[in-house]
Amino acid sequence: MNGACFDSVILIDILNGRAEGRALMTSIAARQRIISIITRTEVLTGMRSADEWQRALLLLDRFVTVEATAAIADAAARLRQQHRLKTPDAIIAATAAARGLTLFTRDAGLAALPGAALAY
Repeated sequence: MNGACFDSVILIDILNGRAEGRALMTSIAARQRIISIITRTEVLTGMRSADEWQRALLLLDRFVTVEATAAIADAAARLRQQHRLKTPDAIIAATAAARGLTLFTRDAGLAALPGAALAY
C-alpha cells in the first residue's frame, strides 16, 4: 500500500484497543500515514484525563498531520455541496484527495466517496 489518510474513528479505535485499527496502521509505512488537522482535533477532544491526552499524542505523532490549505478548503466546500457532508468530514476527505491517498474510515457515508474505503 502506498499510503493512506485515516479518519478520526480509526485512530479512536486504535486508542480503544481495536486490533483492526492497529493492523491497518502498521500495514502502512510511517512516512505514508497522514491525518487531517481536523482528525487530530477530533481525537484530542475525546481525551478526558492527562494520561489519555498523552497516550493520544503518542499515537497522533506517528502520523503526518496535514494542515488545511485554501485548496483543501475549496475542495471541502465542493464535497459538502455535492455529498451533503459535515464540514469536518469534508475537510478530512479533501485532505486525502489533495494527497492522492485513500481515506480509510468506518463511516459508510464517507466510504462512498471516490478515493475512500471502509477500513473494516
